[in-house]
Amino acid sequence: MRSYFLMLLLTVSFLPFYASAQEPVCPCDISTLQNGLSGSDIIDLLCPGGSLGSDSEFFLNPTTVLISLNGPPNTDYEVEEVNAGEFFCAINTDGQDPVELQLLPEDYISCRQQLIDRCSLLTRGIPTLSEWGLIATAGTLGIAGLIAARRRKAAA
Repeated sequence: MRSYFLMLLLTVSFLPFYASAQEPVCPCDISTLQNGLSGSDIIDLLCPGGSLGSDSEFFLNPTTVLISLNGPPNTDYEVEEVNAGEFFCAINTDGQDPVELQLLPEDYISCRQQLIDRCSLLTRGIPTLSEWGLIATAGTLGIAGLIAARRRKAAA
């Protein structure tokens, strides 16, 4: 009974902190163009399913993340440091006035990382061994173990 009370006490004390710990939203994600598309909708258009679309291209360097859709409608989502300490994000699609917002440094970092993560721009495959590679590695290690065991037995 005592452990249940302790568990309940810990749950009640830590739940508010866990529930309020949400990732900050980028201001461009909630901004809306004239046609009703939000920045979040544009990311879904540029990166369907969480990876870069077939018609989408990206440019990534230490100060800029730009994702563009080359087919109609031409669409862009950009997070950029223009000058030292001046940060912007912009969303644009054909025939619409672009939305450009000035960002605070912490918003810039958050927006940049969210855009990279949501479009999987830095995801690289982890190199692995094939089945035959694993068999060969296991065999090599087994032979090396046998040789080491024989040397120890001969030295004793």
